[in-house]
Amino acid sequence: MNSNFNNKGIKKPNIFDILIYSLILGWVLYYRYQVLMAFSFVYTDSDQNIMWEGLRNYSRGEFHEPRFYGQAYNTFLEALLAVPLYWKGMAPYVALPFVTMLLTLVPFIVISFFTFLKRSVFFGCVILSLPLLLPPEYAFITSMPRGFVTGIFFAGLGCIGTFYPDKKWSFFYSALMAMLAYTVNSNAVLLSLPCLFYLFLMNLKKPWFYALSGAGILLGGIVHFALNYFYTSHPFYNLHGITLEYSFGAVANSLKDFPAFFGTNTPLLWKSGYALLISFLVIGLYFLIKKEYRKALPVLIMPLVIVLTLGVNKVHDGTDSVFFHLSRMYLSLPLVFAFSLSLFSPDFEPKIYYLWLLVPRSYYHSQLGQLETSVQKNVEHTGREIVLVSKIEPILMDCERLASVCKIHKVDLFVVANHFYFDAYAHGCTSCMEEFPKTLNPRYERRTWRLLEDENKVYKTVMFIDMDNHIGDGQTIIKKIPETVDLYLVENNRLKTMELLDSLHVSYRVFRDGRD
Repeated sequence: MNSNFNNKGIKKPNIFDILIYSLILGWVLYYRYQVLMAFSFVYTDSDQNIMWEGLRNYSRGEFHEPRFYGQAYNTFLEALLAVPLYWKGMAPYVALPFVTMLLTLVPFIVISFFTFLKRSVFFGCVILSLPLLLPPEYAFITSMPRGFVTGIFFAGLGCIGTFYPDKKWSFFYSALMAMLAYTVNSNAVLLSLPCLFYLFLMNLKKPWFYALSGAGILLGGIVHFALNYFYTSHPFYNLHGITLEYSFGAVANSLKDFPAFFGTNTPLLWKSGYALLISFLVIGLYFLIKKEYRKALPVLIMPLVIVLTLGVNKVHDGTDSVFFHLSRMYLSLPLVFAFSLSLFSPDFEPKIYYLWLLVPRSYYHSQLGQLETSVQKNVEHTGREIVLVSKIEPILMDCERLASVCKIHKVDLFVVANHFYFDAYAHGCTSCMEEFPKTLNPRYERRTWRLLEDENKVYKTVMFIDMDNHIGDGQTIIKKIPETVDLYLVENNRLKTMELLDSLHVSYRVFRDGRD
């Protein structure tokens, strides 16, 4: 056999192929680095502030609950992986987006690498180019440490098994990764489904496939149910609960809004909600015509599956802002497209394919040239925001100001009674400043253990921030701090924390049985 081909007759990459692949990879990494510098290291939101505290707690070996604080879904996986960077002195608002970027890119790199080596040099390079060919909004959303990409990371790693469909380990491995992906974030299901379906079709008559896949699902299921059991047995830790519902009417009503859901996740033809679905049909029909049915079916089912998911109420929980975009539920679609392309293994690849390099190169320069404009357009967007968005620098300046006042008055507890930046002050300040006192956000405190810790604890000096200036009306135990507009102080306090809040008419949420 010709030395330029492997034992399956597929062209081996030569040195020029490797250089092209490396060049595209360099473009991708540099572009995403620039996104971090222009967007992720500059802007934050209230959910990211909570992730900051998760990183701080994990770095100290404090694991208070297994998922994102205050809810029975999503996780702090990014915070866990960022701990070594935090230990090295990297600020949370730098370490976390950096980790998120890596989690986003690894599946593209992994799928493209195995395609490049085992199936097609050309399609491996195309897959690696996808992060450059996607709209800038995709880069912004997938650089925010909010748990959006962690499940997709596991699902992407699970796709490795599709390159070894006849190996027993791939059955167990891919099933385990799919279950872990679902556990971490259910938006990964759309990627795991075609990968597992492909393995199923390739191993229909092999008993080992069912046994080992079942074992992988079982092991992953144990992790999933263990995490969920925590919230079943600790219901007051689930402050932000969700109820899933399904409606075919919602599917019908969404057909005209495809760009809102899928446009941000569509390469090349930006903002087109239909192009990606059509591409799955075209690829699937190609394999069907070639009578490669086991490749055709996993791709052909995807448009129907994707459309049917629009009936789930949760996927409509979003806006057209990158900070809470409807497309976040479909961030795995570019990787579903990558999986579809990875199935191609052409017998011959003409040298003209090298012209493909012009496509990612042009998008690379275009993306960088328009990056600042794209950032400004998205952060100045006037649409409805669910999370509170801010530049990081003003938040840090506020935290320094508050820390200084707390130090002067020897404050033991800082209470956010009422303020726009309640998450930034309650979670962000303590994460970025070691000297900041303990915090409490009683009205919407996600950290149930903090309420339990402080319920019967007496803090001698307590500071409150209240932008409405109504706290403790008529009470003599509290005084306004001079030269401030929203800070109040209780000194020589002898009341337990909840008794103090009651006396000042500061509301707090229910956090255990028997308390109104």
